[in-house]
Amino acid sequence: MKFFKILFLCTICFFSFLSSQEMSKEKAWEEWKKYNALCIEKYQKGDYESGVSFAIKALEIAKKYLGETHPDTLVSMNALAVFYQSQGKYDQALSLY
Repeated sequence: MKFFKILFLCTICFFSFLSSQEMSKEKAWEEWKKYNALCIEKYQKGDYESGVSFAIKALEIAKKYLGETHPDTLVSMNALAVFYQSQGKYDQALSLY
């Protein structure tokens, strides 16, 4: 009986941990969307230099929370590559494609 009580408490703790991780991923997703929107804004204004910092931040978030091969991570990589290409930094851009 004691074993089942411990198992039950461990299960509750585990699912509580998962729930807290989901909130973290949700917040990361919102941050990614914010930085991605700033990238679009900076690109449309032709402000490629400051757009790079937003693109790097979006890419860092995507890699950490979504993984290297997730479509949104690849969107972030492409955005950063476009900023580098727009500045004539072709070697840096090519390394991201």
